Amino acid sequence: MNRLDQVLQGRSPGVTVTNATGAPGGSVRIRIRGSNSINGDNSPLYVVDGFVGAEFSSVNPDDIETLQILKDASATAIFGSRGANGVIIVTTRKGTKGGLKVNATTRQGMSQVIKKMDLLNAGDFAETANARAAAVGTARPFTEAQVAEFKEKGGTDWQDEIFRSAFSQEYLLNISGGTDKGGYFLSGGYLNQDGIIKNSSFKRYILRSNINAKMTDKISATLNIVGIYTSAQNIDIVADGPHSPIAQAMTGPPRCRCATRWAVTRRRTPSAPCSLIQ
Repeated sequence: MNRLDQVLQGRSPGVTVTNATGAPGGSVRIRIRGSNSINGDNSPLYVVDGFVGAEFSSVNPDDIETLQILKDASATAIFGSRGANGVIIVTTRKGTKGGLKVNATTRQGMSQVIKKMDLLNAGDFAETANARAAAVGTARPFTEAQVAEFKEKGGTDWQDEIFRSAFSQEYLLNISGGTDKGGYFLSGGYLNQDGIIKNSSFKRYILRSNINAKMTDKISATLNIVGIYTSAQNIDIVADGPHSPIAQAMTGPPRCRCATRWAVTRRRTPSAPCSLIQ
């Protein structure tokens, strides 16, 4: 699990987590007991280590010590109107009494398309185009020789051109310790995750420092510092958009792998004209 939304997904009743694109680092919608407003923001309030209004993306799941979800009246009773959509309270790990503890974690993974759409090859597409031309009374765009050549040489499945097996890697390191007078917890993480669509990826660098000190029997001080840097490329790609590479891959004409090839407009929309060039 790389983000807080993955920790929440399917683990708490009444909490719905929706990833709009399924891409690493893509937009996420989290709702607690549905939507309360038609026009307003329905996102819950995030409280991280007492900081109200924090971003959930700033939390590394491996740094979480406790996670609490407040719903309905319990949320508004504490946070007022800001908690109308629910509150997610996150407490990160702190240093405890004891010697120096070092923990290192590494994860690698692979993602791939489970099932692709079964589409026409170049020969079948040419036959379909000829059948349509005959039905509407126009000239057939392909000769029988061309159709036979397409069937022999095959064509390009654009899904193969845009999809790939995507590799992901994550490295985590934390150091903790403490005495009777205080403790410290320092953590760092690096995540590099490729998307199954070519040229899509998400990178994250995160550092966290939790230091607490007991100054007197009645006075204590806490210093929490977090730094995060993210870099994302082509992550919010919707499958049904007119300019989506997924939609274009399923609607674009298959290109012939021979001397004669398809000349297709750059967008390759379903209505785009296609012809043959030598």
